[in-house]
Amino acid sequence: MRNDVIEKVPVPLLRRLPTYHHLLTLLKQNGEEYVSSQTIADTLNLDPVQVRKDLASTGVAGKPKNGFNISELLEGIETFLGWKTLGEGILVGCGALGSSLLGYEGFLNCRFDIVVAFDNDPKKIGTTIRGKEILPVTKLVDLVKRMHVKLGLLTVPSQNAQQVADLMVEAGIKGIWNFAPAALNVPQDVYVHQEDMVASLAILIKKMGATELQDLHK
Repeated sequence: MRNDVIEKVPVPLLRRLPTYHHLLTLLKQNGEEYVSSQTIADTLNLDPVQVRKDLASTGVAGKPKNGFNISELLEGIETFLGWKTLGEGILVGCGALGSSLLGYEGFLNCRFDIVVAFDNDPKKIGTTIRGKEILPVTKLVDLVKRMHVKLGLLTVPSQNAQQVADLMVEAGIKGIWNFAPAALNVPQDVYVHQEDMVASLAILIKKMGATELQDLHK
């Protein structure tokens, strides 16, 4: 999907579609061929009207009495989200979080593969983590240019984030998934998605309410 189209798609929709994809994958593995929007809504505790609207955005139409063909709907979601062409990426920062992401099997569902990882720790350079070779950050620019990789995951400490982002930009990276708690300054043609887990936790606790929050501190 083109970037100008993506920018017009509501973010909540982009968050829900992978959830649908996960459920549909499980149903397909269980031998199911069709599913109704009502079943999806009931299983995920969502508004059926919203689910039907979301699925309509994929261009896949349901069939009377049968519902949606699961394989067709999976294909439609993957195409809509651009997973068909996502391809390869790199990761910089092989600490606890970075190492976990290197082994995250969920990336396989969207056809995304972290092909190589970088770090500046001599104890990690030259080793293999979750099947991925760890190279020194000094090799990032040259290697990424030769590999034509366009997406990078940034999982370094905040004080190193901008320096690494600059290297990614120099290497030709056009999309940075930033897990570091730091705002990045990048050119306009480079897209940054800030993954702020602390903010997500704050939102969850707020939704839980004051009573539950007090219980957490007992």
